[in-house]
Amino acid sequence: MRNKVKNYKSYILLFILVTLIATTIFLPYILKNEVFYLGWDMRTQYSSFFEELRTILHNAISSRKIPFYSWNYFLGNDFYSSKLFYYHDFFDWFFALATSWSYSKVIIAETYLKFLISASTFYLYVKYNSYNDKTCIIGSLMFAFSAYGIQIMMHPFFATFYCFVPLYFLSVDIYLKNGKKIYYILSSFLLVVINYYLFYTTSIFTIIYFIYRYYTINKTCKKVILKALPLIGCYFIAIMMSAVVLLPQVLSLLNNTRVGSSETSLLIYDSIKPYLEIFTGIFTPTSAIANRNDEIGNIYSYTSNNNSLMQVFLWCSSIVTLLLPQIYKDKKENRVLIIICLVLSLIPVFGSILHGFSDPSFRWLFLPSFMLIIFSLDYINDTKKIDGKLLKTSLWLFIVLLIVSTPIMALLEDIELNKITKEYIIILFISIPFVLLIYKTIKSKYLLAILVVEIITVSYYSYANNPMFSGMNKNNIYSVNHVLGNKNDLSNYLNYMNEENITSFYRIYVDPSAIYWDYSTNYNLNYNYMGVLSYDTTYEYNLDKMRSISSISTYLPWAFDIRDDKLLDTLSIKYALVTDEKQLPINGSYELV
Repeated sequence: MRNKVKNYKSYILLFILVTLIATTIFLPYILKNEVFYLGWDMRTQYSSFFEELRTILHNAISSRKIPFYSWNYFLGNDFYSSKLFYYHDFFDWFFALATSWSYSKVIIAETYLKFLISASTFYLYVKYNSYNDKTCIIGSLMFAFSAYGIQIMMHPFFATFYCFVPLYFLSVDIYLKNGKKIYYILSSFLLVVINYYLFYTTSIFTIIYFIYRYYTINKTCKKVILKALPLIGCYFIAIMMSAVVLLPQVLSLLNNTRVGSSETSLLIYDSIKPYLEIFTGIFTPTSAIANRNDEIGNIYSYTSNNNSLMQVFLWCSSIVTLLLPQIYKDKKENRVLIIICLVLSLIPVFGSILHGFSDPSFRWLFLPSFMLIIFSLDYINDTKKIDGKLLKTSLWLFIVLLIVSTPIMALLEDIELNKITKEYIIILFISIPFVLLIYKTIKSKYLLAILVVEIITVSYYSYANNPMFSGMNKNNIYSVNHVLGNKNDLSNYLNYMNEENITSFYRIYVDPSAIYWDYSTNYNLNYNYMGVLSYDTTYEYNLDKMRSISSISTYLPWAFDIRDDKLLDTLSIKYALVTDEKQLPINGSYELV
């Protein structure tokens, strides 16, 4: 009974700490009257796709018909094979149906819930493996607010997958220890439905994880393949269960030019930057610097020749940083796993395989991060295992690395040091003091408190103090959201102007530079009219067919602005919204209305 009460108190404490950290993240935006729109995709795709999802769901309910084609999108793409990639986030479904909130409110609520769920699922994983309550809470916060956890929140449907990863690996452990398979089938089904891309990556890593856990439990690798066979069967059962949403997307994806498209060498990167980022990623809180729209951000983010952005997010608190040398030294199985992850990271062909045979990516690094946290918890759970001399050596080693790594990377990138002075000081401020404090408290009862303060500090510089993620006033966002009035205003105006518009199908051309700007590329979706402008990173293969006829790409690799006369005629363009005659894409006669 006492243990149950104690566990209950631990969950309450975890809830309080996650809420506290999340409040410090969101509060600056609320006080400044700014919106919590972070990455480019959140501003251009996710916010518009959320509004489109809300429209689709409400229309489906009112018409009692399952949606198939969504003509709100400019090419009327297949709902099941394309848009479901973005619509698998069931958090969006709930808020779209149950609330009338704007996306700026929805994303705050969703992000808080995802931080809370990721911490809770990790707690369940660690608790199952017999760690004490304090260790479970520390590990849960390290996972939820790792550099990867912090930055993935600007990609909501990736964040949802991240939330439930601990349950997936917990199901593997349950099978290895108790032989129960149902949990693995259910967790695999859940993850593949949420995000098949990240599940594909996780599936590959599962081979490494399974062998590692089998060895740690049985102290041998004998009969590991025999033990794996039933789980492999369960894997395919889960895949077949999810086929109703997976198969159409896979068939569509295979026709997309992003698959198999890589301009990076198979064996070496064309820049030293990825290697430096991998090396520094473990001890540098990259979420606070890699996304900054300045020189320091250029150092900590690498863009491939194929316009694929690659950033390394390995940092999981100063605890992992300080314990890494001992983690590597003490156990052979830990050492082998770390070496395997390094090889997969350093050689582009493996990064390409893990990215679906496209350009290499470091998105899969949340999996090694997960393992590094697990490794470190062995020492937090039993501090007697910590080698004091090695810990002290690690302390000074990483302090020196923190001081010299950024200037060296800047020099190698031919960036003047005076251009990164401010951000360099930020790195030192949010790194060195906490490395020292963690070193002093790693065996004490104050470790949890120091960790919370460290996470709050890193989160603040990752979000509110980041010039790229601040300064978007709610009034400005309202202007963007209502650049053409409210939903259906334009359609109603055109119907009033010409009754034929009520029964005829037509599209509207909108000049992106004159009417739209920056983060409003897809806002035609919000007005319920058919346009010829879009930004979509999972675009359908029929866009490639169009590109073979005429150039439709614009300022971004996956942005499309159709101006070709023949294509516009084929797509039934009836009106064009511009501010000047020179912006009209159509040659020939036109009438000003």
